[in-house]
Amino acid sequence: ETKNTVAKFIKDLNIDFLGGDEKSDEQALKEVYTRRLQAMVEQDTATLAELMDDDLILRHITGATQTKQEWLDDIAAGNMYYININNTKFSIAINGNRAEIEHTNVIEARIYGSHGMWTLSGTSYYEKRDGKWIWTNAPAY
Repeated sequence: ETKNTVAKFIKDLNIDFLGGDEKSDEQALKEVYTRRLQAMVEQDTATLAELMDDDLILRHITGATQTKQEWLDDIAAGNMYYININNTKFSIAINGNRAEIEHTNVIEARIYGSHGMWTLSGTSYYEKRDGKWIWTNAPAY
């Protein structure tokens, strides 16, 4: 237990002991985005919650909006069941601690009992906080 506590403390210091960048912001964003899609298919609401800002508002293709918690509750209840997500377009623009990911995904899902396949394009916004990229709302300019 002590060993794990010390290892976590050292990791949280965020010191580069090896003298090299562990991973680029672009690579970290790719991993976070991929992890998000995987968590959706696996109905892993704990991972999704970790990747999302608490104030995130999701807008669906119908125009309906949901809070983070409403969406996670719908996934947990099986109301939004993502069967497969195939990413067909992906580009990243980083500006300091903010990033935009332009994406197109082919999503097979059962949403409130209706099964379908949709090609959806959009932009996801991320902010780097304490060394982690978090999915956020669009910035207010």
